[in-house]
Amino acid sequence: MTHSIPLPAAVWRLAGTAVAFAFTFAAPVGAGELGEEPGRNESRVWSAAFEVPPAGRVAALALPERLERQGYVRVHRRPAAPGEYFHGHEVFWFYRRAVYARGRAWPATLVGLDLDREQGRIRGRRGADGKVRPFAAGEVWLEPELLAESLDEARAVRVPIDLDALPERVWRPVLAAEDARFFEHDGVDPRAVARAALANLRRGGVAQGGSTITQQLIKNRDLSPRRTLSRKASEAVRAHALEKLHSKREILAAYLDTVYLGNVDGLAVHGFGTAAGVYFSKRAGELTLAEAAALAAMIQGPNRLSPFGDAADLRTRRDWVLGRLGELGWASDDEVARARAEPL
Repeated sequence: MTHSIPLPAAVWRLAGTAVAFAFTFAAPVGAGELGEEPGRNESRVWSAAFEVPPAGRVAALALPERLERQGYVRVHRRPAAPGEYFHGHEVFWFYRRAVYARGRAWPATLVGLDLDREQGRIRGRRGADGKVRPFAAGEVWLEPELLAESLDEARAVRVPIDLDALPERVWRPVLAAEDARFFEHDGVDPRAVARAALANLRRGGVAQGGSTITQQLIKNRDLSPRRTLSRKASEAVRAHALEKLHSKREILAAYLDTVYLGNVDGLAVHGFGTAAGVYFSKRAGELTLAEAAALAAMIQGPNRLSPFGDAADLRTRRDWVLGRLGELGWASDDEVARARAEPL
């Protein structure tokens, strides 16, 4: 039987001192940590801008699918913000995001296509005033599509997610597994650091880590994977600064988009959007609680806990994550029981 041991006050003071040391001596962070630019270890491969031909058919061109692969959200009115699209019987609207393409920067642009009601064939370009005019080849196009990324020389693909459209059952397991106090700390969690330090002292080695999701996001982007005091200090101060510059939801969305979740056929799987498709043939928003918990469980050891490997270890870790959800009050006993009964 395992007995909980209260953390002595000295351990809490030690954790606080370590964090203060990190904030004092580590280099400051820039304002662009969550921007679209890749980290130092990343390169990206993009497609050319997809040109929409005059008189083409929306279905044959797969315009909705192309937009959704890039994270566009379908709305039931004319789009009001970049990243939205509307598909009606007689008009197709999409609000193209600001993008660098064709050798220059383009501002966000609302594009309307007038359609033939019977076949969905494009008849012209519709303006915001409702007027329709013909357009030339190459005039209407979709932003370039991300084909692959290279992180530390590994090929990778990412499918972005929209956190606002993601059910809590998908992202709560990540917090339960990695950072239950995510919405309470300021980038570094002294309690987690102290618990990890005490656990490591008991076991005589590194048994636990105390990194928050914010710290993991920074480490995953462009810091050296080596475990050194200087790296941990820099990681801590950058996490603190990152939380001053971005909201919790922005940080969580960036983490869910980039977290490493295994390697399949030589392709590195990054982010819940990609992993949902690779492992469960679903979009992230369609994942069940059990499936989301399985992905959250994989973060600890993505290749060792792969669904394509020995499922026993993954099931054990998944069920632990589900149990944590129950302990934290984020899932009912019935929800936990039903999820644990779900096969991998």
